[in-house]
Amino acid sequence: MAVCLNMGVIWLFITWKKVCKFMICSNAQLFIILG
Repeated sequence: MAVCLNMGVIWLFITWKKVCKFMICSNAQLFIILG
């Protein structure tokens, strides 16, 4: 149970990091286009 919970937390963390990185990249591109 604890292992399953840890895997879920790790998966969420990795997914969140990917989304965060994607959003930062998108924002950077928008700034370049608008700038």
